[in-house]
Amino acid sequence: MIAELIKEAARNCIAEQVKAELLFGTVEGLSPPAVSVENRLLLEGDRLILARELEKRSVSLQFDGETREIELHPGLQVGDIVVLIRLGGYFYVAGRLSAGEGEAYGGTAAGNTGL
Repeated sequence: MIAELIKEAARNCIAEQVKAELLFGTVEGLSPPAVSVENRLLLEGDRLILARELEKRSVSLQFDGETREIELHPGLQVGDIVVLIRLGGYFYVAGRLSAGEGEAYGGTAAGNTGL
């Protein structure tokens, strides 16, 4: 019983110390990555951490002595609406919204929600 109370108290302390914020942004550039949040904040370079699923990926394959580059995933594109999670001074780009979902935010980065 006491062990459970201590565990719960520790969980509550950690939850209060870790502050995260959910944001929506629009991809403005690719190299280096740049995301605009609510047309007031431009996040670039090292401040952005991309989920692996959002990175451009391709492989080289050989057929009959000829090497071809095959794109597996196109990566982010300028104009994409993305979901960001703010942790301190860094922003984790967690995912891309589909066109229909982006319209719910006015087609731009139009909102944020504290977690």
